[in-house]
Amino acid sequence: MILSFKFTFSLIAIAALLGSGSGLMINDAYAWDAPEFTCNHINVTATHCTFDQSVNGTLALLDWGITILSTASAGDVTYDFIPTGISNSTSSGIGQTAPSAGDIRVSSLPAGVTGAGFLNGTDFVLIHPAIPSDATYYINYTNNALTPNPGIAGGVGGFQSHGATSDCAVAHCGEGSSTSKILKIGSNATAKDWMSPSAVSAEKTGPKKIAVLMSEPVGNINSTGIEFTLSGLHDSVVSSLIASNGTKTIYLTTRNLIDPINTTPTITLSYNPGLASAGVGVEHWITDAIDSTRYASSGAPQSAEWLLSGHGNRLLNFTSLVVTYPTDFSPDAEYYPPHIHDEVSVSINSDELYDLKIHDNITSNILAYVGDTISVTVSIGDDYYLSGISRATLITNYDHEPSGMNQYYSTNHDELGQTGLSVYEWNQNTFDQKYDYAGVISWDESIIKIDKRI
Repeated sequence: MILSFKFTFSLIAIAALLGSGSGLMINDAYAWDAPEFTCNHINVTATHCTFDQSVNGTLALLDWGITILSTASAGDVTYDFIPTGISNSTSSGIGQTAPSAGDIRVSSLPAGVTGAGFLNGTDFVLIHPAIPSDATYYINYTNNALTPNPGIAGGVGGFQSHGATSDCAVAHCGEGSSTSKILKIGSNATAKDWMSPSAVSAEKTGPKKIAVLMSEPVGNINSTGIEFTLSGLHDSVVSSLIASNGTKTIYLTTRNLIDPINTTPTITLSYNPGLASAGVGVEHWITDAIDSTRYASSGAPQSAEWLLSGHGNRLLNFTSLVVTYPTDFSPDAEYYPPHIHDEVSVSINSDELYDLKIHDNITSNILAYVGDTISVTVSIGDDYYLSGISRATLITNYDHEPSGMNQYYSTNHDELGQTGLSVYEWNQNTFDQKYDYAGVISWDESIIKIDKRI
């Protein structure tokens, strides 16, 4: 196939205990709320949860589930995603030191409970099968039916808070103490999407273009091409980034051709936008379309100011993403460089048409008068992407080179050594250039037509 040119993007409300009749307000001596939690999906296989106060409790797998529903019954172990791991974590969701064998044994009682030690703090992380990178799920605490009921005094296996340290002299702060505040069975939280988008693949779609497929639609882009780096046996750099908000594919254009016709070198792509906050470059980003609440610092939601603050989850730096070639590319096939097809058509005032066969080497006399409009249609082609043909030049009116001619255009000679005094230079990626030494010819804008030739 030959392509050718033709020129013509809960607060759990603690009830106020009011003694009726006397008007006496009876206050809870241990005035703190029962614990609650919030969660964030920090990547597709990990969800970080944080209690609003320090708790003591048992980390058991089937006490927790990830589901699309906010309602789940006590003891329910039917979920969309069943956690495969649970552990203490840092405030950013990084798993802490693995529990001891003794803690695992105790937390796994009675039989049937899969324990992972104990939580004495606020943060833990759930490990689970991969979830979609642009989704949010409910994290439900239903308590495994096999776990002893933690909702009563003396119960174990749940999560309990004992208030401030100063209260411990009275409350004793013991697990199952009657003064403990217990995480209610059925508690849930809608996890926020804190999953950064990722670059899934990169494919060369033209001699100077690379398509990068993202894991989810990106909704806010202020990165530029210079933040992408190509590595391998080539002589090109990324010059620009083309994308529109809401797309899953961003396009990178390169300054020079990456020519796959004679070879298929291994090319890898890296992304490093730099961080102004770290004193490296200007802070740029590519984010998903989710309001993660992590970065936005000003402006009303969806306003231009809000978008510019980079509200979504940001694409992380990556390296060594292999740039692939189209599936229909074969280094063993026969290829042809850019070329002029045999036919050239010339018409005078859109009336008389001359079809010339340039390979016949026959000179045709075409008669034209002052004021006539001469249309010349030249067909050029390439067996790869036409975007790789950056320039085509039509030269005419050959004569001896005059002394005052623009030197840029004086290098076009015919077989007799004469210089073309009238030049039309068509450029794919910039403005066309027109030149006529003596004003004998005036050029109209070119008309482009693209066809596939079998």
